[in-house]
Amino acid sequence: MTGARSREGLGRTPLIWLRYAQLGIVAFVIDGYAPTVQLLARDLDIPMALASLHATAFGTGFIVGALVAPALARRATRARSIVIGSAGIALGLGCYLMASHLALTLLGIGLTGAFATLVQSNAFADLSDQPPVVRARLLNEGSALSQIAGVTAPVLVGIASASMFGWRAGLAMAFVLVAGSLIANTLTSRRAAAAPPAAASGEPGPRASFVIVWMGTILVLGIEFATALWAPVWLHDAGGVDLALATASPTFMLLGMVIGRLALSRSPSRISQDALLLGSILLSIAGFFVLWLSPSSISGLAALFVIGLGVGGQFPLSLARLVTASNHRADTAAAASTMALGLAIAAGPAALALAEQLLGLGSAMLLIPAFGVAAIVLVLASSFDLPRNAARTQTRGAS
Repeated sequence: MTGARSREGLGRTPLIWLRYAQLGIVAFVIDGYAPTVQLLARDLDIPMALASLHATAFGTGFIVGALVAPALARRATRARSIVIGSAGIALGLGCYLMASHLALTLLGIGLTGAFATLVQSNAFADLSDQPPVVRARLLNEGSALSQIAGVTAPVLVGIASASMFGWRAGLAMAFVLVAGSLIANTLTSRRAAAAPPAAASGEPGPRASFVIVWMGTILVLGIEFATALWAPVWLHDAGGVDLALATASPTFMLLGMVIGRLALSRSPSRISQDALLLGSILLSIAGFFVLWLSPSSISGLAALFVIGLGVGGQFPLSLARLVTASNHRADTAAAASTMALGLAIAAGPAALALAEQLLGLGSAMLLIPAFGVAAIVLVLASSFDLPRNAARTQTRGAS
């Protein structure tokens, strides 16, 4: 394993805190980039359907990065992979922010996604490689704390868009975070970089179960990113919400995600991960229909907060289930989850864009709860295999 394991209970080593911070960089980029697509479409004078190709490029970058991440981690260690990824985020984001041609902005955001994958996949692998008795809590806590950085991103973009500096200045704060991460990585991770990743333990888990859990992960992430990208458009077009407020509106969903993840990190251990995940999906669906039926500023923003409460736990819980279904192969599960993220970013918003062109925005938005219903079916289908693996996890953790 790249770093020292957590101490008994929920002790957090300096490396764990560093991984939390590095996940925060990825959250800032993802959550800050989403509301800029509408603003970039205005600057480039292109329709929103065409601008949504940036989500496809971003997600494609994640997929490519997920294919490379495990092999790179084996050759260069997780810590060095994260350094490469952090520097690459700055390169790609710089291209996205400074270019004035569609092809170059697509290239820039694609590179950003690919390098962000190296950071996220390896950071989650380190968290997933912790003892089973604390793994789920670390994943939820790391996701929650990193999301605080994500919450600030749309706010900064919204403020900057209304200022003389323009929206790009808000997203450019990512460069400061990357610089701080590289310095901290140099000071903290020198010993960790010299250690090889932990060897995988046990036999491969049931392939059918793993694939089903992975497909469910794609769907729950589709809820998150389709909502983040299209909710501002829905609020502005259907609810008449001011453009600056609509641009910053994903902040309310992100705030809900932070609270939801912190709550889940302290949830009673007697409640199964499957039950928590099902409840989270149902809550996000309920919040969506409030948004869809009444997209005014007050009700719409409140609905986004409720959606965030539900969405918040869906990815860390899905990742914990992937670790179990992979029979505790942290790198495999983390890479698979990152590829799921890329597919969700690429396909979710793009599916809404296509449906919007064919059916109109109101009908297209209904794809979001459809993702949730399909995810519920897959959670129920895979839960028949997971309890046996979970029982083994708890036995190992107690030994």
